[in-house]
Amino acid sequence: MHAMKLAVLLCVMAFSCTAQNLQITKENKSIVVNASDEASAVADQAEVSIGFQCYGADAKSVAIDGGHISQSIITALHQYGIKDEQISSNEQEIDANTEFPHNMTASEIAARQFKLTQSWHVQVLASDAAELLRVAVSQGANHSGQIEWQYSQTKLLQAQAATNALAKARVIAAQMAEGMHVRLGALIYASNQAPTAEGDQLLAPSRIFGVKGKDVVMPPPPPVPVPALVVRPQKIKETATVYAVFAIE
Repeated sequence: MHAMKLAVLLCVMAFSCTAQNLQITKENKSIVVNASDEASAVADQAEVSIGFQCYGADAKSVAIDGGHISQSIITALHQYGIKDEQISSNEQEIDANTEFPHNMTASEIAARQFKLTQSWHVQVLASDAAELLRVAVSQGANHSGQIEWQYSQTKLLQAQAATNALAKARVIAAQMAEGMHVRLGALIYASNQAPTAEGDQLLAPSRIFGVKGKDVVMPPPPPVPVPALVVRPQKIKETATVYAVFAIE
């Protein structure tokens, strides 16, 4: 009996470095393991921040100039193939400007008394993010570039993370059973404790890019002399934790 307790103690100590919460219940002849793992995939969607800032001598003039820039940007996005449902306003405001470079002349300061800021979030395929930025910047979007990378199949990624975690739990349980000189039996119970992902709120691809699952064919972008930035999608990761109970024989 003391030898068995010592074997259990040594087994628990051996696996403590894996940061897993382990418990062995000899009374009901089972091994309980908490294990975590992850799964990742390259982002296939992107939320691109498009915006601009402009200055004027008074609120009215800066509003007029900003209106022209705003219309030019949206028109270019439409010509590129972006639909209104892919665009959401983020910020728009006119403020008195209080920041001036120390080397600015009096006339330059007088011409920059007010500042207009406007920005949008645009949902596109990840492969279109760089070209979208090029088109927008060519029309005056001088305050753009932030990208939130997203993955459309978040639920599948979470399921893969849970599968990986369960496989890890089985390996740990098998090693523990070997240390106890017993044979690992079938999985009795498993609970998926995967976290809720922010990506669950993403629009479905059929809503963003067309209807009935068909992508919208985008026309060629307008000829502008601004080269596209080199943009690479990030990998999206999901983690999962499983609480698994295995029988021992």
